[in-house]
Amino acid sequence: MTITVTTPPAEEPLTLSDAKAHLRVDASDEDAYIADAVVAARRAVEARTGLTLITQTLTWTFDEFPEGAVLALPAGPVQSVTAVRSYDADGVASVYGASNYTLDGGAQTPRVVRKAGAVWPTPGRNALGGAVEFVAGFGAAAVVPEDLVQAVRILTAHYFERRELSEADRQTRTPDGFEALIAPHRRVRL
Repeated sequence: MTITVTTPPAEEPLTLSDAKAHLRVDASDEDAYIADAVVAARRAVEARTGLTLITQTLTWTFDEFPEGAVLALPAGPVQSVTAVRSYDADGVASVYGASNYTLDGGAQTPRVVRKAGAVWPTPGRNALGGAVEFVAGFGAAAVVPEDLVQAVRILTAHYFERRELSEADRQTRTPDGFEALIAPHRRVRL
């Protein structure tokens, strides 16, 4: 199972000027690093919560379609489904008709639900036989919940102040208050 960003977000939840103000940085020689830290912080918040903060198009590729009628999507909130595809043995994609499913796009449990009488396609290969392309995110930066923006803000500062940390350490060590900010937004899987 893989998730690929097909169309990245047009903006970040935290502007460069907002990040610099939070960091109390006036000079511009750190701008590129700070901008990269904001992107890394957004991605970390998205990974930890299962949410997509800013509107972007994602492609989720998986091995096979479920036996039941529900295909749970790995990220939300989902705005729309662009396409559901299956792949034959040669890797050629076939689009599954939109008339066969509906979107239940809740933030916590976004899913594609097969309509009564419809049948999921049968992929012609054992690995990565199906894919869903969908648009997810809260929308523009202005509508991202403020506690998630604050989580991006403090994680950006954490990355800025601790440049020597490896990427693995950055993912496991989080600043005080970060977990409390994202906790109400974490996706719960039962």
